[in-house]
Amino acid sequence: MIQDRDASLGGYGDPSAHPERIDINGGPQLPEDMAEDELTRFREVGHVPSDSDHDPASDLMHTNGIAYNAALDQIAVSIHAYNEIWILDHSTTTEEAAGSTGGRWGRGGDLLYRWGNPSSYGRGGDAEQRTFGQHDVRWIPEGLPGAGHLLVFSNNVPGPEAVHSEVFEIAPRTDDAGHYVLTGSDPFGPTTPTWSYTAPDQASFHSPFISGAHRLPDGHTLITSGAQGRFFEVTPEGEIVWEYWSRTSGDVRMPDGSLPHPVEQFPYAVFRATKILPDHPALQARALTPLDPQPPVVPPPLATE
Repeated sequence: MIQDRDASLGGYGDPSAHPERIDINGGPQLPEDMAEDELTRFREVGHVPSDSDHDPASDLMHTNGIAYNAALDQIAVSIHAYNEIWILDHSTTTEEAAGSTGGRWGRGGDLLYRWGNPSSYGRGGDAEQRTFGQHDVRWIPEGLPGAGHLLVFSNNVPGPEAVHSEVFEIAPRTDDAGHYVLTGSDPFGPTTPTWSYTAPDQASFHSPFISGAHRLPDGHTLITSGAQGRFFEVTPEGEIVWEYWSRTSGDVRMPDGSLPHPVEQFPYAVFRATKILPDHPALQARALTPLDPQPPVVPPPLATE
């Protein structure tokens, strides 16, 4: 950790000179005068623990995604509060992780890579931010188009038409030894994704929470717009070739009988969908028969706003 607020405290330094460290003041802070109903809403969506007092730092990172790359022995995490994805060395011992040496990549517990919001370590501003409340960072597996790259669902991207969602595929730059490249005072690259998807009509694709995406063997990408319970498959050119809207909703109720926030706005919300291909071992020797009768048709999912 690092901080630049108080020289008398530990970890004092310049965050821009140490992008491998986490600025303890880098995440958003809840206002001290937050109304009780707003604080309750933050508790309900997990930004503040439900059993805590009003503590602006009670959910410092809100980590909402994790992926492991066995070949690299690295972990990628999605840090909602910092609007970033981070990569760490999985091979370190507990002792090595407490410092900046050791492990397969020789950096101990330091961040090996970070992307999405360089302002969180003092190497960029609003114009350079690419991820906004993102979810579901994952590596594209070997054998699939884009293998070794990262996919991430950016939920709340500002735009000229509307706040919307985007899916990014990024290719972190590495040297011949596989170490992530960071040049001078620049932020970690790339400056632009290798591939991205957003709707031609931006407002039609916006999931403000949950959601995700994963690459398919034919190069298509399956996207979950979680708030609406919408799943769709897109080609590399961004054409939608398959789409499904969930017809089911949960029945989780608060003690007073009301739906918890934000479910009350999004009754068909789905955390994430995964496509299981016909040749998957779990499906072998199994007969897949459509439900009869089919689930009843329900009204279209509610709008995001």
